[in-house]
Amino acid sequence: MSRKVDSVKDINDSKETWRLAVRIMNVWSVVNNKGIEHLEMIVMDSLGDRIQVLIRHDHLLKWKEVIKENMTCIINNGSVYNNDFQWKVCDHSKKIVFLGGTTMKAIELQNIPPKGYFFKDFGEILQGKCKTDRLEDIIGVVSEINHIQSNTPGKKVVVYVKVSRKVDSVKDINDSKETWRLTVRIMDVWSVVNNKGIEHLEMIVMDSLDDRIQVLIRHDHLLKWKEVIKENMTCIINNDSVYNNDFQWKVCDHSKKIVFLGGTTMKAIELQNISPKGYFFKDFGEILQGKCKTDRLEVSNAWSGSKLLINEDIPEIQDFMSKLPTNEQKEKPTQSAKSLSNWSGGSQYSPVERFVHNAKCMSLSQFCKIKHETLCVTVATTLKFVVSKYGWFYYGCTRCSSKAPNPEKAYECSCGQKVEQPIPRYKIEIYVSNGESKYRFVFWDSECAAILGMTAEFMHNSMAENGEDDLMVYPDELEMLLNKKMAFRVKVQPTFSQASVWKLCDDEAFVKEIENDYIVEDNQSKTEYAKLVPNKENLETSAQTLSASGENDPESIILMTLAKDVVIADKGEKVDFEASGATQLSGTKPSKKLKIEPSS
Repeated sequence: MSRKVDSVKDINDSKETWRLAVRIMNVWSVVNNKGIEHLEMIVMDSLGDRIQVLIRHDHLLKWKEVIKENMTCIINNGSVYNNDFQWKVCDHSKKIVFLGGTTMKAIELQNIPPKGYFFKDFGEILQGKCKTDRLEDIIGVVSEINHIQSNTPGKKVVVYVKVSRKVDSVKDINDSKETWRLTVRIMDVWSVVNNKGIEHLEMIVMDSLDDRIQVLIRHDHLLKWKEVIKENMTCIINNDSVYNNDFQWKVCDHSKKIVFLGGTTMKAIELQNISPKGYFFKDFGEILQGKCKTDRLEVSNAWSGSKLLINEDIPEIQDFMSKLPTNEQKEKPTQSAKSLSNWSGGSQYSPVERFVHNAKCMSLSQFCKIKHETLCVTVATTLKFVVSKYGWFYYGCTRCSSKAPNPEKAYECSCGQKVEQPIPRYKIEIYVSNGESKYRFVFWDSECAAILGMTAEFMHNSMAENGEDDLMVYPDELEMLLNKKMAFRVKVQPTFSQASVWKLCDDEAFVKEIENDYIVEDNQSKTEYAKLVPNKENLETSAQTLSASGENDPESIILMTLAKDVVIADKGEKVDFEASGATQLSGTKPSKKLKIEPSS
């Protein structure tokens, strides 16, 4: 029980559980204009198909020392996006992004060609037969080298062409590009500390035509440049960003300013054609006559520093417990789920009415508007897995579904069970969709086991028996959870942009009834709803109906006829119908959506 290897050419954004056997052809580091570093690489499979890979800064430490050029490996669980790199290295329309749950294992693969180059014919380049956003391997003859620059450590580029670039004039600078090349003298440089105690550098540079422009070096690049830059030095500056001159106090008339980026370079060089540092005195008489600009003052402030604390979101821990007898724990999940589905106990509620009881029925598109935790019923289709760093299971108690404190140690659970060895239990995040809307649902152990017909423990052990030692791999059998249209009873948790599944059902008639009679659409008004006379007829579902309850659903624990005017809510509290935003009830029964014929 494992996953087959996918082909690079087949990669699309339909899932995040791709499994690739590849060779790393190139890997390099990129530093953006805020000084934040990430990795990019090119991988190729046995068919010679290539795709570009991104490893973001928050995963950099995990992978930087592991990834080596020319190594072969198995990569699991990479997220897929459109290839929107500014500079593309291959023709694939998609790119792979490493997630917290992405794994990579070095393995010897002889069927993938060794690292090589894909040379572009120089004649085609001269004829314009090339893409302007593509980085190509080219062969030529070195005729002249004017400047050597390295912006991406670790990337080996083969280039045998003339390297030359004309020098730009300061007066021509605008925001049309970031590759300006300036030969200038540094006339003044000074430090500025803002009211938060954050320091940055500013300076004035002048070219051979005596045109000047103001330059900003932000705090995140301060250490790199503070000891390098000296007043009156001459230098060549390459690759800086251009913005409007919005300095509060301007020191020259140029409408633009230059901001140093992570890729900006500066090389000291002797330039005799630029005038030495001097001053540009303003006639005091003109100042007295008001012939001056009010924003042309030089001011530097130093206030007491402040500390900014950024709070990280901490995922909510699901802490719930099953009260089922020990002997029922050994039953197949499908049986316990079906017995729960078909249970009536003489209740005046039909299965559908019990499913929607005390929940707000709404379309998936309305989920994003919810501001507080809300119990909801909706209809949606499972789309694809959301791969997390925790994988598809967790280790829990052998009796209840609570999480084990340590998967390798025996302990006594809060339910009273003495657990010698915690067992795997399902916890799978899946994107569900309805129309254009999409939301992240968390499926728990009982729901997954009911659909799959096997426990997480059985699937986990089968993987190990088949030689799969990477337990972050999503087995092919899990795909039985996908592409299913179901009715869901969920707790929407807007803080985490997710919904926790409490109950589900995929019976077609059951789903259709909820969709047609209970779901509130965006374009419907409140006047379209009314209380209905209680229906005494219980709706019976087929024995083949798939219905399950999440372990954190109180109704999966307390199987009893609900008292009139009492709602079973979270933590067993009695709540007012209107205050809870629940579906309006008539007597003890939930109301349906009333269909009103348009007036003629």
